[in-house]
Amino acid sequence: MSITYTAPIWVSICACVCLREPLPRRKWAGVLVTVLGIAILTGFEPRLDKRMILGDLLALGSAICFGFYSVAGRAQRDEVPLFTYAATVYGLAAAWLAVPGWMLYTPGTVTWRCGLAVLAAGVFPLATGHTLYNGALRRLHPTIVNIIATQEVTGGVILGVLVLGEMPTTTTLLGAAVAIAGFAWTLRLQALRQPVQPALSPGVHRAIMQMPTQGQARALPLPQSYMGFVYGFRSVGV
Repeated sequence: MSITYTAPIWVSICACVCLREPLPRRKWAGVLVTVLGIAILTGFEPRLDKRMILGDLLALGSAICFGFYSVAGRAQRDEVPLFTYAATVYGLAAAWLAVPGWMLYTPGTVTWRCGLAVLAAGVFPLATGHTLYNGALRRLHPTIVNIIATQEVTGGVILGVLVLGEMPTTTTLLGAAVAIAGFAWTLRLQALRQPVQPALSPGVHRAIMQMPTQGQARALPLPQSYMGFVYGFRSVGV
């Protein structure tokens, strides 16, 4: 699990290579601290055998794929509406799993409660959670979004206390504190760099810059000349 949550590192690398959106150097400290905190929180496995190595490689592959998944979601922000993109991705994922699921299904082994539990897991934490994640990718750097997503581990610890009455260990609390510190540091730097005018996606910015201007509108500063249009444009779609 610790290896899976190296995803912010791979998201940063994929964003730099594929989207030409490098993460500022100062934010790398926050990313590494967050990953370290999650590693402390989830714990390390001292044993090492063939099965452990295979599991570690699969976890590493999962983290790298999450990087490409995040970059793909951000890359489509100017091309495909959010809900269309989400429905397509989720539909393809469901179709991919439908065949092995049908082949491995044994009648009478799944109760209606289990079926409802699986349905709820698909609708709320998966579909709703990933749609919010993809929506955030359209407005923020992928690393920032992924750093926030790592706090699901901390949220799981809190839910474990509130719902199951499972008290966290000292190591778990230490890891959560370190992860939150790195998370807060990264967000603080993001807030300091936030521009005054609303952030525009590259496609929208290019379209506005190519709009012809006449009269006094040509001499107006950028925010005054089309700020009203920007807010109107951003209000009609994700």
